[in-house]
Amino acid sequence: MGGQATEAALAAVAAAFGVRRRAVTLVAGASSRTKILDVEGAEPATLSRLLADPGADVGADPGAARTGTGVGEGAGPGKT
Repeated sequence: MGGQATEAALAAVAAAFGVRRRAVTLVAGASSRTKILDVEGAEPATLSRLLADPGADVGADPGAARTGTGVGEGAGPGKT
């Protein structure tokens, strides 16, 4: 599939968080079903809402989701 499924997933995550596609970066899991993403500019409250509402779930593993406000910024206090 040449990464088409991964690209579609990244676009769906961007839409769910209300950010541009380029704000979503694949950190790990390019060839795995489990992906770790960084969503630049995402609000932690949006992540909480998405995880709490199964109908809004984009298929992310809650343990693998994280949000960031800058390139290279990892999970830390107050971030998931």
